[in-house]
Amino acid sequence: MSNARNKPKRRKQGVAVQTLADEVLVYDLERHRAHCLNQAAAVVWRHCDGKTSVSQMARILQRELDAPADRELVRYAIDRLARAHLLEGPPASARYTRRDFMGRLKKLGLAASVMLPVVSSIVAPAPAHALSCVQEGQCGAAGNCTPCYVGALNQCAAKRCCNGKCKPTPAAQNECGC
Repeated sequence: MSNARNKPKRRKQGVAVQTLADEVLVYDLERHRAHCLNQAAAVVWRHCDGKTSVSQMARILQRELDAPADRELVRYAIDRLARAHLLEGPPASARYTRRDFMGRLKKLGLAASVMLPVVSSIVAPAPAHALSCVQEGQCGAAGNCTPCYVGALNQCAAKRCCNGKCKPTPAAQNECGC
């Protein structure tokens, strides 16, 4: 097993991290993806320091969560973290599927099902996707600098409401400060 797989290292650059009671939220600033790590995945991720081995992490996971854990559980978590691009280096090829891993959980016992590391990810929309455009005739009811369009929605970013009229952005910048 390569060192990156045996002693993985979490990303510290390009991520924003918020620790909550039972989970960790990690926002990938480069890929604009938000990841929620459940308690088991968070424990593994916190100990991905490039120094702690998979075997050591299994012992830490078992101690911190007071439930059965083994190296395969940690490897599954590392695989999920790597696929989410939360570890340094290129993501490893998918080694485990959830279905394959469920067999392993049966061997550990039913209580271990709470130990399943989960990394839930969502894509955060770009700010431009959050814009609500109004039609040209509705600018009188909208505030200055509200995006507007004439015809196709893809023209939304090119025009702004300014003094009740839909104007090209450069003109709206000069006149209304948009």
